[in-house]
Amino acid sequence: LAFNAIFIRANDHLVAIAKTLRAEVPEALFKRMALTKKALDELWDPYTEMYYPRDFVNHKLLKEPSVAALLPLYAGCIDSERAAVLVKSLENAHMFGPPHPVPSVPLNSPWFDPKRYWQGPTWLNMNWLIIDGLIRYGYKDHAEALIESSLELVEKGEFNEYYNPLTGEPLGAPNFSWTAAVALDWLNR
Repeated sequence: LAFNAIFIRANDHLVAIAKTLRAEVPEALFKRMALTKKALDELWDPYTEMYYPRDFVNHKLLKEPSVAALLPLYAGCIDSERAAVLVKSLENAHMFGPPHPVPSVPLNSPWFDPKRYWQGPTWLNMNWLIIDGLIRYGYKDHAEALIESSLELVEKGEFNEYYNPLTGEPLGAPNFSWTAAVALDWLNR
């Protein structure tokens, strides 16, 4: 799910670069890009109103939500109704809206652990992707609030790898380059 969302956005950047260079993108490549967007659409579960990865072997959705469920915002190819549903999950204090968002696993998941690697902590590189999507879908206030809360974590943690979404405690490696990079990007706005 995360890889496909990022890949879709990268494809859109590729098309923009080609346009700037006045280079032609082969029609076969456009068709493959459309298939990737269609595949992302097939990861939506209408009953839980969430995106999930799909099991490669049995092709069933793996219905354990994670921060990857929000990355279709970054992909930019979902409709505004689904974007609104994802934003609601960011606002939900029991899901992706703890005091220091966005946790890698929602708070109401049985897998949530605020200190366990990718099973609960907040990663600012993921926040950067989500913020980009929020801005592009017109949720500028949500994006600004997430930037502000993310920068507060950096102030406390000296560019740590990840953070406790409940307390803001810095976790993982200190002086982590992607944390520093996204903080600089936000400060440069």
